[in-house]
Amino acid sequence: PVQLTGLMPNTNYSVRLRNICSASDTSVWTNTDFTTLGCQTITNTLTETACNSFTWDGTTYTTSGEYTKTYTLANGCDSVVTLNLTVNNSRTNTLTETACDSFTWDGTTYTTTGNYVKTYTAANGCDSVVTLNLTVNNSVTNTLTEVACDSFIWAGTTYTTTGNYVKTYMAANGCDSTVTLHLTVNNSVTNAITETACNSYTWAGTTYTTSGEYVKTFTAANGCDSTVTLNLTINT
Repeated sequence: PVQLTGLMPNTNYSVRLRNICSASDTSVWTNTDFTTLGCQTITNTLTETACNSFTWDGTTYTTSGEYTKTYTLANGCDSVVTLNLTVNNSRTNTLTETACDSFTWDGTTYTTTGNYVKTYTAANGCDSVVTLNLTVNNSVTNTLTEVACDSFIWAGTTYTTTGNYVKTYMAANGCDSTVTLHLTVNNSVTNAITETACNSYTWAGTTYTTSGEYVKTFTAANGCDSTVTLNLTINT
């Protein structure tokens, strides 16, 4: 049998043949006419799922759909390929938060103002990108040191003993303003003196000539009042 190659489909050909069995063979030529069969188109299907876009044979697709390309095979026939494409979109979200001192988001603690990004996998298999716009305001701490005699009034509260006292307010930024009062309370001193004298009695620069109760106030070593009462009897 004779096999011919490189023939085009749906084409008329005329072929001359003869048998040559040896160098001295003198067989005659035989003319044969024939027509090749038409092309049988080959079809293929691709199924793809992509995020945002898909590039196929140099073409980028951004939407789901059915796309077809036709190629020419070596035998000159068509090869038709259909792409069944599903394009899922990535997602973006933004969170805006204001916090005092720190903010914890999805297991991470942030202590400074800034924009922070986390990427998750959405239900459709694509990225879900979340941006956190974070403002971190700081709490404020202050200390007061005071020394008082007998009592001290601070923000409506009267204190009579030495100690450290704390009050918390809300600052302008919405966070805590914590004030600690270091307070020393010194006590005033009271004393009484009883004296009997003839005609007159001089006490702390003052001369008394009549019996009576006299009071003087001094400053004690702790800076507070020292009040002394003189019970005086004058005999004449």
